[in-house]
Amino acid sequence: MKAFLLQRALLPCEERANCDREAELSRILPIVEADTGLGAAPHDWQDLQDRLTRIARADADNHRAWFDPTRDGHPFNDMARHVEDARDRHMSAVLLDAVRSGERVFAVVGGTHVVRQERVIRDGIASPW
Repeated sequence: MKAFLLQRALLPCEERANCDREAELSRILPIVEADTGLGAAPHDWQDLQDRLTRIARADADNHRAWFDPTRDGHPFNDMARHVEDARDRHMSAVLLDAVRSGERVFAVVGGTHVVRQERVIRDGIASPW
């Protein structure tokens, strides 16, 4: 799980010019550990690379696809689906609670969340997940 979170957190770095993934890992590693309580390995750049090599096997150059919850073929795809589902369930519950208590709600989220949550919120159902 920690390798998944770290690798996913490194993706935005790749969109910046002169991205130094190793330096970025050094910056985010203590944040991920503090936020999640995951103190187990990986502990540094080389450890992460070793773990990703074992997990990824041959598809290391296409690692952005690992985090696509609509795809299959990599263990991280399934993990991404679970993370997305948990976020959508939580967001839907927060929005429904506010609406049910009479609040007017305006939420700004990514388009994939809207599509997944629309029926849940419109129909006021607990969860399709």
